[in-house]
Amino acid sequence: VVVALTASAFEEDRERVLAAGCDDFVRKPLNTNIIYAVMKRHLNIHYIYEGDNNSQKVSERISRAEMAEVSKELCAALRKAAEELDQLAATSVIDQIAISNELLADKLKIVVNDYRFDELLKLCEKT
Repeated sequence: VVVALTASAFEEDRERVLAAGCDDFVRKPLNTNIIYAVMKRHLNIHYIYEGDNNSQKVSERISRAEMAEVSKELCAALRKAAEELDQLAATSVIDQIAISNELLADKLKIVVNDYRFDELLKLCEKT
């Protein structure tokens, strides 16, 4: 099975890719749910999930008050890192947060280390 991943948004490109022998076509920005659905459809596989993600549980325990302690500049930098899916940049910002709030920084690191940038964005909205 061959699936084309492309940044192209034109329908004629889709038709050309499929005519070239690809079995499916997925456009950027890539969404893991779409990728898994395409794999499931073409490979007839089923996913088994271990349960609730630890980083999501941690992010739910981070309060609005804790996030309010983070400066607007650091929160903006954290939001930017999350939007860009940049783990190094997010970790750098979290290291700065650790100077004044090590407990919050530890919680945020769990979220980033699990690549849960969606959860990180939600947390930035709490400010």
